[in-house]
Order: sequence, then structure tokens, then C-alpha cells
Amino acid sequence: MAYPQSVAAASLGMSTATLSKRWREAARKGRKWPSRSIKSKDQQIYTILKNIPKGTVVSDDDTVRMRRLIKERQDKMEPVMIRVGVNSHNNLSIPVHRQDKMGPVSATTKINKS
Repeated sequence: MAYPQSVAAASLGMSTATLSKRWREAARKGRKWPSRSIKSKDQQIYTILKNIPKGTVVSDDDTVRMRRLIKERQDKMEPVMIRVGVNSHNNLSIPVHRQDKMGPVSATTKINKS
């Protein structure tokens, strides 16, 4: 499950506006917060799995579609380093990993010294 930006901001202890600004600074140009697209990919994968009759083998077409969706989902889950501190002497950066159904959000703090 991917967290909406407001939930991620609260868990990082910053406002949604600040996280949004930091996201735009750090993410590739035009890259949006991925929670909706990840949720969409999850739903598409679930639909494919749900429509496979019990006791049958997954068709090659469904296998190809699921691999493509999983790859697209993994691309959206790529971590982005966001700036947390405002002091240039010890600017903290946190890699923001999107929440996955497999486990909790992982965020490690790294101190960038000038």
C-alpha cells in the first residue's frame, strides 16, 4: 500500500506543503507522488489474478501483462532523497521509500556534511 502524501508528511514530521516542495526539488522532472499510480497497478494485478479460474494455468498473455505491471510498480517505488534540514552545515536527507504491502516504510537518515 502506498501512503498518500499527507500521511507520509505526518510520519516524517513535516507539513504536506513542505514535503511536496521537497519532493519537487528531489524527484525527476514531472514525477508525481506515486501513491495513486501504485494503487492502480495493484488493482490491475489483483483483477488479473482474480479472473484466473481455479485449477487452471496462467496464460502467457496474463503472465506478460503481470510482469509489465510489476515492473512499472517497482519503477514507481524507486526511493527519492529529500532534504529535511534547512541548515546548510548539517543538511539531513531521508530516502523516502513508498509503503509496500510486504512491509513498513523504511527511512534512514543520512547526514550530509559540507
